[in-house]
Amino acid sequence: MNEGDKAELAAARGRLTLLFALTSSETRGTALAATAALSNILAYEAGAASFLALAPSSFTSANADAPMSHAGAATASPSRRLISLTREAHSSKDADMLARALTALCALVATGGVQARKQVGDDGGLEMLKSMSKDETVVKLGMQDMVMDAVAALAGS
Repeated sequence: MNEGDKAELAAARGRLTLLFALTSSETRGTALAATAALSNILAYEAGAASFLALAPSSFTSANADAPMSHAGAATASPSRRLISLTREAHSSKDADMLARALTALCALVATGGVQARKQVGDDGGLEMLKSMSKDETVVKLGMQDMVMDAVAALAGS
């Protein structure tokens, strides 16, 4: 890899880190848009691989009052932070954020390969997704099949 490619990769990872940090924005529209954009990126193998390669310390929030705690702890993996975002959206009964976060998590499982399935499984994603597959809000959102596909992928890995 030449120096130009390395610089471009570093810049892309920086933008991905920023995008993920914006999922915890206090401005609801920003958080929703960032989470939707993240789900689009994670739908591609290269996006999922880049996301998984982010350093845990990349997610430290400069905003101590950020509503989503996934932005603050410096020790969690990228998938653990995404699982946390999904749980928080569910517990706050925020169907719009839940739909986006679940889509992002399921996209990561679908396109991230063995590494994503291992990381999501190790971070408690299988159990969470199993419980979400029967959740009334998930069923109302029409996301049950997508969640069940992710459960099957995780269970089979």
